[in-house]
Amino acid sequence: MAQKDLISFLNKLDSELTKSSKYYRQAQANKRAHIFRFNSGSFAKQVKIQAAAQDIPLSNADRKFINTAAEELLTKLKRSLPKIKADEKKITSGKTFIRMTFTSSVKKKSQYGDPDSIYGKIYDTYRPHLKKCFTSIQNYLKEQQFTNEKTGKTKHKALRTKTGKVREAPGREIQLGHIKGKSVIESLVRDAFEDVMGDESVFTETGDALKEPDIKKMMTDLGIDVSLIKDAKIDTYTVQLEAAVDNRADGKMLKERKKTLQDQIKVAVNKLGGIENLSGSDTPKQKYIKKTRQEVLEPFKNLKNVKVSAKDLKIDDKSSSGKRNAKTKAVKASKSRKKAGMAAIPAALKARKAKAQSSASRPLQLIGVINKELPNTVRKNMKEPALVNRTGRFAESVRLTEVIQTPQGYPSFGYTYQREPYQVFEEGSSGEWSNGHRDPRELIDKSIREIAAQFAIGRFYTRRV
Repeated sequence: MAQKDLISFLNKLDSELTKSSKYYRQAQANKRAHIFRFNSGSFAKQVKIQAAAQDIPLSNADRKFINTAAEELLTKLKRSLPKIKADEKKITSGKTFIRMTFTSSVKKKSQYGDPDSIYGKIYDTYRPHLKKCFTSIQNYLKEQQFTNEKTGKTKHKALRTKTGKVREAPGREIQLGHIKGKSVIESLVRDAFEDVMGDESVFTETGDALKEPDIKKMMTDLGIDVSLIKDAKIDTYTVQLEAAVDNRADGKMLKERKKTLQDQIKVAVNKLGGIENLSGSDTPKQKYIKKTRQEVLEPFKNLKNVKVSAKDLKIDDKSSSGKRNAKTKAVKASKSRKKAGMAAIPAALKARKAKAQSSASRPLQLIGVINKELPNTVRKNMKEPALVNRTGRFAESVRLTEVIQTPQGYPSFGYTYQREPYQVFEEGSSGEWSNGHRDPRELIDKSIREIAAQFAIGRFYTRRV
């Protein structure tokens, strides 16, 4: 295992996790697709939880009134949500619930904060209805009294502020919260992990890039709890109205878990500190770069009228050269240099070498493999807020056409797709079709990486040609 690569990876991950969750929420999370769901029974329960948090006893009559108010709020939402204009709108409802997917296509300008915030659009949608519902409940509870067992004083049952005033606005009592497993903190951690995976690959001593499960296992072995790192990016959030006391508690717990993750990363880095690669040898990353160059250029060497030139391709591995040379000398001189090299390699390394000869390590051969799966993968990924599959023409038009080597030694796959009419969705194109979510390049890049992940080819780039 390459300790330097792992240390660099963990340090970068810790740095990414230090970034403000508030800024991440405003800049990224709030602008992704959201599913807003409302259940009248669940909402009534959240109001009762808030009352219990203030030690307010509720009678059966009180609970019945809150249940009725929740049902009335559901009725209003069922009337208002279908009226919202959107290019692509998805609403599901039943006797006790309603659910709507909000994307950037929703034609509703946010009156509070960022006009591009989808989270804000949901807030603007339910806010006036929640305000009336909350006011109705508060007016009812103000007429109901109880005796405080600790003080002996008689009070009304309305929810109060910390200073004892009757709460007028619902926002401090009932809040829009994310369901467990798809919180902003969990999304931030996953995005940070993916970003670092792309920038700071971890390599074995032979220069092979490790996959995500391998890195997570190494982190676990170092005492890092990786359970907060989700297995996939959170592209769509699900939100609902929750009791503020529970929403705040969940947020606090997740922040503590993120801090614990960072503390464990720091401890792991200290454990790994001081372990260095042998002086004079290529680092695993350098080995990987040279290895990739060799594999990209090899198919061109036997072509006529083709001149192949590249930077230094020889891998310097002083740590193992002595043993390798000693074993090679034992091979008869009549054998070719290639045969001598294979005879000197132990069985375990032969298996690894054979794996390196597979299509996963040969980018040119990989083009055909990826193209075979690409249309179906693109079609599967075509869902809101990205482009949505209608006729199948776009998905069928996507294909890889070439692969080149970057100056840093990484493969760069070129692809094409039917630009007419789909190029208008690219970010930066003229017109009103591009909105930051429908860019075909992001959809294609995601699909290519999804297919390539099974071959563990390490870091690579994609580009439209």
